This record gives sequence, structure tokens and C-alpha cells, in this order.
Amino acid sequence: MVKRFFSFIAIAAFALQLNAQISYGGKPRIETEPALSEAQVPFANLEKIDNAKYIAEDMEIGGKGHPYRLSVMQDVSLSNKTDGVTTRLPNGDLVWRLGIKTEGAEHAFPIFSKFDIPEGAEMFIYTPDMDLVLGSFNIENTEENGGFYSQALPGDEFIIEYYEPAEVAGQGALEISQVAHGYKGFLDFRNNKHDKILDNSSGSCQINVVCPAGNNWNDQKRSTVLMYMTYGGYGYMCTGAMINNTNNNKTNYMLSANHCIESFSSLTSVTFTFYFNAQTSTCTGTSGQRGQTINGATKLANSSSSDFLLMKINGTIPASYKVYYSGWTRGTSSLIGCCIHHPSGDWKKISIPRNVQAMSGQYANFWYVSWKTGSSNQGCVEGGSSGSPLFNANKQIIGQLKGGSSDCQYVNYSDYMYDMYGRFDKSWTGGGSNSTRLSNWLDPQNSGATSCHGLNYDGSLDIETAEAENRSISLYPNPSKGMFNVEVPELGEASYTVYDMMGRQVMQARTVLSTQVHKINLSELPNGAYRLEINVNDHRYVKPILINK
Repeated sequence: MVKRFFSFIAIAAFALQLNAQISYGGKPRIETEPALSEAQVPFANLEKIDNAKYIAEDMEIGGKGHPYRLSVMQDVSLSNKTDGVTTRLPNGDLVWRLGIKTEGAEHAFPIFSKFDIPEGAEMFIYTPDMDLVLGSFNIENTEENGGFYSQALPGDEFIIEYYEPAEVAGQGALEISQVAHGYKGFLDFRNNKHDKILDNSSGSCQINVVCPAGNNWNDQKRSTVLMYMTYGGYGYMCTGAMINNTNNNKTNYMLSANHCIESFSSLTSVTFTFYFNAQTSTCTGTSGQRGQTINGATKLANSSSSDFLLMKINGTIPASYKVYYSGWTRGTSSLIGCCIHHPSGDWKKISIPRNVQAMSGQYANFWYVSWKTGSSNQGCVEGGSSGSPLFNANKQIIGQLKGGSSDCQYVNYSDYMYDMYGRFDKSWTGGGSNSTRLSNWLDPQNSGATSCHGLNYDGSLDIETAEAENRSISLYPNPSKGMFNVEVPELGEASYTVYDMMGRQVMQARTVLSTQVHKINLSELPNGAYRLEINVNDHRYVKPILINK
């Protein structure tokens, strides 16, 4: 509950530092209206939270195998009708402001149960020093349930500023029902005034994704996202990855772990905020981009048998986020690649396995992953890494993190540096229904594809993972009137798909005979340049072709 006593602070106009979110730009009126910069903003002071109590509870539970808890939701009842202060500007416009303080928080944010505002009205949320400004938000930001919630802000206090032009003055209704009190650090939101126990950055063995170890994984970095969820009085996080489908249509599918949501009895009351490109600016740095977010998601499929979760992120992801939809494979070779993740709510990290192998018996749906130790350490995973993608050497997703015993404190003890990842090939058929498998979502036309390349935000195909294999494939004649002979260095039933040079699929996947020389008839296609993709076993080959009739 909120204690109904208020403190006051004078707000001066500071330089605006907008961070990208699904917002509509502009500047808070505090920057342009002298009357506001001289006024005092009332602060609602919430009951104090015992951070150490929740830290201790989490230490008893352990870090992996469940979503990583990092905040407590405080119930409040605050609105623009009963709290804060409203200022009428000389032209008749109204500006309502309210500060909220949850003492000792590492990060905080409000949840609005009612966000009923007219056209032309807009809202900003910012820290008192305006080091972080979120907004503007308007009627387009209203959630399906009529509410709104924002990304996190650093520290234990923030200010809400709501503006209404004169023609709609007094029409808006804002009601805040909860405030998140982050008792753990989140990205670089860490309060140095607090005790050392509250410094919850990830372990010292973790490697920032912008370090040399991540130089060959630039696309996959843009695929990995941090997922912040609130439910049942707490805030949690996991890691996920944007994933492509065989239609190459930029559907916002995100793969993560089932255990990240399985304790939630209903998803209707869960909020989801996804953080893109949350990584440091330099290899040894501790600050970076943390403002590219989007709210809301729908569960499509999940299964505990291989611990996978497939969701669709709501809305349109801005092109400025440069999202990458990772490729995948159902194959079981070239396994050792990397894991990209957000351990302990920290900046994006990269970890390189020592070994990846299939498990058996009751764990046959999982990969066993061990990590390098001692002086050859190249990271591991922690709480918060749950659901993070495991890539093979061909940069394709082959699984997502379930849990295990690895920890930076065991970096010199190889027996403790291992984890389990749900196998993508097992999740493909899952429980046999649309809601318990990946196949119908990631291969919507049931082409039978065994792998899929990655896709960039601009719709261009990524064929980097196939370039090495192209050297061992022979295609002739090329150009052709439409009939091609293709030789691949292995036997097996092959499927092929054709794309135009913009990456659009122009011919559905078809199956050809199980021979090393495949005859392919593309004479139905018009003259032009195309890319031919052939999948044999778990290998993918891509060749440019030219049809000239």
C-alpha cells in the first residue's frame, strides 16, 4: 500500500536524453515552460522494501531453472484526479505531474491500470535529474486492457508528466495500480549507495558480447533479447531470441524457455517488456544502450518435455532496432558455437562451450553443454540466462537454456561447469499439437525444411552460414532456361526453395530424388536472378541462379 505523505522537489530544466522506446518523440514541458521548471512536484513515498530479505530468498532458491526474480510489485492507488499537481499554462493547456519514490530501489517503473487519454495528449516519465527520459506516450500506447506500463528507470524515484492541450483539457484519466521496486541491479541500474550484497552484476567470468569473442556473431547479437515480466506481485526476467520461419516474412517469433512462464497460472495478467540490443558500448565498459523496448506478447506454443516456449511479440518492431531473426536447424552436427544471454539481468554476454552432446534416457530431449575452465575460460550462464539461444557452428539455433550448475565461482572446476539446453529438433514435433510444437509455426507451409537461414530486419536473407558449403556444390547449366542439374557431396532426400534477390520466397519447398545429382525444373519462373536453397540431411547449400529463356 502507498503511504499518503508527500515530499516536494524543485525541478530544473536539464538536457534531454531520449532513449528509444515505442514512443513518439518530443520534449517534456519541463524543458520548454518556465512556470514548470520553477514549480514544485509532490512525491508519493511508498513503504520501504527490505531488499536484503528478497535477496536472501533468491539465494535459497538458486539461479537457474526458473525465471530470475529482480523486483517486488507494490500496490498503490494514484491518479491524476486525486494526486500530484496540475498546472494551467497561459494558453489553457494543462500539465499534471507526480513524483514517486520507492526508497532503496535499484530500478523502478509504474504500471497504469487505466490509461484513458484523448487525442493530442501525451505523457513522459523521467528521473528527477532527467538522465533518462521516456516518451512521449499517447493514445496509441494504450494496452488492450486499457492500461500502460513503461520500461525500467534507474534509481528509486521518477516523475510522471502528463500534458493535455486546451481543447481536450480535463478529459484524460490516469490510474496507477502498481510500482515496481527493483531490489536487484538491472543492466547498469545499480545504486552505489547500497550494501555490497545488493550489487547483483553477473559473474567475473562473463564476457561482454562486444568483445572479440563476439566479433563473428554480430547478427545473432541483434537476435537475442531480454524479457522482463511482471506477475503475482513480482518482476522476473529471462532471455530469448528472435527466430525466423520458412516464409521469411519477419513474423515476430521469439524462442525462450517454458520454465520462464510455467509458474504463471494465467498470462492475461502478465506484462511483457522486451529489451533489444542491451549491450555495452565497449568490451570492458559498464554502460550502453538500454532503451530499445517493446511491450506485449502472445504465447503460441510451449512444452515442458524440451522446455521450449514460442511467443509472438505484439506490434511492429521499429526498423531502428535492426532486429535479426536467427536461423535454425533440426540437424545434430557442427554443434559447438556459442550462447548469447543476459546473466543476472546484466548486459548481453557471449559464452563459448567446451562441449555439446546429446543426452539420453529421461534427458534425451536435451543437450549437455560444458564450459571451458581455468585460464581458457570463455564464460558460462547464470540466472537470467534461462531461455537464451544455443547456436551451432553454422550460427543456427539448436536449443534454449533450461538450467544447470555452471557458475563463475566454479570456473576452475570443470565438473561443475555444465548446463542443459532443450533440443530444437525435439521441440520441432514437441507434444504433437500446434500448441506444443514448433513445426507449424516455423514451417507454416509444411515444406519439410530441416533448416532455415537467418533474416535481417530489412528483409534481406543471410546466406553467410552457407557460403563455406557453396564451394562444394556444382550447378549447371547456369544461366538456364529453367532446367538445372545440381550436384551435392552427399546422398539423401533433398528439398529446395527459391527466393528472388530481395529475399522473397517465390517457390515453395519441393522434394527431389535421393541422389547426388538433382534435376530441378524452374521453368515456371519468369526470367531473372534468384537464389536456390537446397537442404540435404542437416546441411544447407545456397547458389545464385539466372533464368534466361
